[in-house]
Amino acid sequence: MTGSELAAYQLAVVRELQAIVGDDLIGVYAGGSLALGGYEPGRSDLDMAAVVRRPLTRGTKAALV
Repeated sequence: MTGSELAAYQLAVVRELQAIVGDDLIGVYAGGSLALGGYEPGRSDLDMAAVVRRPLTRGTKAALV
């Protein structure tokens, strides 16, 4: 995955989260090798964490999955 493909994927994840969680979405953060500068295209996975304002309902969790 090139740098521009990676950025497009991250933006797509954020937009999908916004569509489902709405204003409760506080932020989306990269973790793992991407955050630490060791990301290797084609080898590394993409760890991302979303922070929300309040606990998610079962239905919201199902929509995210």
